Amino acid sequence: MSQQQRRISVVIGLLFLIVFAWSFQGSLEVIRTDLASPMGVALVVSGVAMALGGLAFVIGGLVGRTTVGEITLEWWQFQSVGFVCIGLYMAVSGLAQMTPPSLLGVMMFVAGIGFLAFGVYRLRAGAPTNDVETSA
Repeated sequence: MSQQQRRISVVIGLLFLIVFAWSFQGSLEVIRTDLASPMGVALVVSGVAMALGGLAFVIGGLVGRTTVGEITLEWWQFQSVGFVCIGLYMAVSGLAQMTPPSLLGVMMFVAGIGFLAFGVYRLRAGAPTNDVETSA
């Protein structure tokens, strides 16, 4: 099961990176005109979160296990960080779209909190149970 999840992780990560690259030019113009505005700050934060989330999903899908210093990181930890980053992106984007209040903004914010909570839960809970036997 972990091989299938890792392949899906690569695809999801690449999709997020493609969307980030596609929207970068338009966002850059808004940021250049008024970085201090709430929309400019939201674009920067959500853009960084989307790029980091996409990279985390791709790395999680391509690398089974890597060591940084003395810490060993598994693929599912990268994937969980990806969920946290994508949740942050969605929550910030939802907040930015709630001026004026809109149903889409509220839905994006709530979904983002869900993704963020799932990523944090998965990081704290440990490896998915169906992968414990195959990781050891």
